[in-house]
Amino acid sequence: MEMFMPPRFVGMSRADFISVVGEFAWKNPKTSVHVHHTWRPNHSQYRGQKTILAMWKYHTQTNGWSDIAQHVSIAPDGTIWSGRNWNAVPASAAGYNTGAFMFETIGDFDKGKDVLQGEQLQSVLTVTATILIAFGLKPWTAVKFHNQMSQKTCPGSSIDRTSFINAVIAKQNELESGIGAFLSPLSRSDGAREALSVLSAAPETDAPDDADASHNAPEDLFNAADGDLDALHVEEPRAAPLAIVAEVQSLAEREVSEDELFAELAFRAQSIGKPDGALEPLSLSEQLTALGLRIFKRLHRELHTVLCGSAESDKYDRDKLRAAFGIGGDAVTAALVGIMTSSLAIAQPVAVIVAAIIIRRLLTPTYLETCAWWGEQLNERVLA
Repeated sequence: MEMFMPPRFVGMSRADFISVVGEFAWKNPKTSVHVHHTWRPNHSQYRGQKTILAMWKYHTQTNGWSDIAQHVSIAPDGTIWSGRNWNAVPASAAGYNTGAFMFETIGDFDKGKDVLQGEQLQSVLTVTATILIAFGLKPWTAVKFHNQMSQKTCPGSSIDRTSFINAVIAKQNELESGIGAFLSPLSRSDGAREALSVLSAAPETDAPDDADASHNAPEDLFNAADGDLDALHVEEPRAAPLAIVAEVQSLAEREVSEDELFAELAFRAQSIGKPDGALEPLSLSEQLTALGLRIFKRLHRELHTVLCGSAESDKYDRDKLRAAFGIGGDAVTAALVGIMTSSLAIAQPVAVIVAAIIIRRLLTPTYLETCAWWGEQLNERVLA
């Protein structure tokens, strides 16, 4: 089976989303906001980023589209996941795609199924209202339910359009007094900077105008998300090449401060998708260091969850790394980078810096402590 390297998707808060809308380099004005539900996955099938990756592969490899259909996906917990480049035409509704900003609300909101409420509802209203404000659009004419453009029930038979539009208008009124501050570059959080970097690096390939968001994905596609590696649509973890291993170890051993590594991490993250060219030398600035630290903390946490947790879906990665510890330092480095680039969809230049910091912080001290303890045992035996 041919395997594809998935893009990186970033989860945003509502404040992050508003900030990114204000800073994104829009090339064409949006004329409408398209509202969808995923149907599948529903609330019970949501597994965080793995679910977004599953949709991406279904859209690209089954439907044949250039990218995930939607500009953002809104999770049951209110997280707003990045999607296709916001300048690209979405795969929303046949004949209506041009000029649309399209989002998918994760869930099945037909009557008697999932309920759109709480954090998820607030994020849906915020996304809709923010796009309307940013482009000066009128809610009653610009907000389009999928069922207005097709025979589907999407975004769900339980959602009344009149009540929805009234709630969007109320959210507009709530936001408009303070949205200017959010849209200012000075207010951009590190999370918004990361999302902006990822979105800007995404390809701008448009979906065909006859593309229509599919709601007939196989039921088991998302039910398998806990255990079936292929169903998650990510590559099987591969060990990193020897050249990459050497780069990681060189960075870990180099006479530079950790702040400089964080700055380099941020620089590499922001350079993804930019014109080709050699990476600049390690450089230090407070802004880059802060962004790099934030990126490291999130990726570090994700990697720890995979490798030190108990989820069955991560068993392959855990076993791979544990086996590597029995082989030696090069194998551990290769496994770390391979797991990050394959299972966590982290770009290789970024994974290299993250691995270098982890080795410097954790593995080298552990190795030295082990050697010291070993030496103590030898001495005791000699003395005995």
